[in-house]
Amino acid sequence: MLKARRGTIFYDPRMGKQYTHNKDAYVIYIRASSNMRFYRYVGFAITRKQAWLENYVKRNTGAPTLPQPFPNPSSK
Repeated sequence: MLKARRGTIFYDPRMGKQYTHNKDAYVIYIRASSNMRFYRYVGFAITRKQAWLENYVKRNTGAPTLPQPFPNPSSK
């Protein structure tokens, strides 16, 4: 789902400044029942988010080890 289009202006109340989005921003919703499938076949390119997803899946599936995710071509 598109959250913000490139070029739109947004206001940061904490800094009191206006900024412009340089890129389109998207929001992704993943159902709880599809977390394992998302981990296995899609994953994240951002290391921080991928690590969070791995920890989440480990906590909620109870599996001591996780299957290897689908190789991410952008991680090379």
